[in-house]
Amino acid sequence: MAVFVLATVLAPALVSCAQSHRGGTESASGSGWTKMPELTYLNDFPVEPQMTEQIAQAKTVEHLSETIRGLPAEWTLTIGDHWQGEPSNHARMLDKCTFEKEVPHAPYGLWIDYHLDGSNDPLAEYLPALRSIWKSLGWTLTENVANPRVLKATTPDHFALTAAQTPGTGETMITTTSPCFPETNRGGAGPLPGSIPRS
Repeated sequence: MAVFVLATVLAPALVSCAQSHRGGTESASGSGWTKMPELTYLNDFPVEPQMTEQIAQAKTVEHLSETIRGLPAEWTLTIGDHWQGEPSNHARMLDKCTFEKEVPHAPYGLWIDYHLDGSNDPLAEYLPALRSIWKSLGWTLTENVANPRVLKATTPDHFALTAAQTPGTGETMITTTSPCFPETNRGGAGPLPGSIPRS
């Protein structure tokens, strides 16, 4: 669902998993990623050797908790298992962090969707509120005047949170993108919370 929502709703210039950054190949030590011009990353930042799937998921929940704490008490972030009335089994996606999926030992990234609910006027309230809280947290905001229903924030530790909103109903999904990490650092993550805690 993460890639589907971003591909169908977001402006291409803001899609966090569609940036044209050149990739690399496994280093001699196997612990990093050496740049190679023929590959294209799905993330704005270099591979982080110390990042793991378990850490990426925990940091994702932490950043979403920081977000929801700054929003009205009646608003919630729940696992993104639906979009525009259709169910989804892809609210959490672990995948290679390069467009070229056949690359041996390619790094991985973690994409997670959470649905924002609770407002009586989502079209008017959601994106301004997210803009305000993300700015107050010191995160870098990216907007595109060609698609005002998209807002992206990048945290200092290189996680991206991209809010996509449908123009009709105001339905809003926040898709998170982790930094890329070595394929050997997969595993160890437990289940995601159904609802993001405020504490």
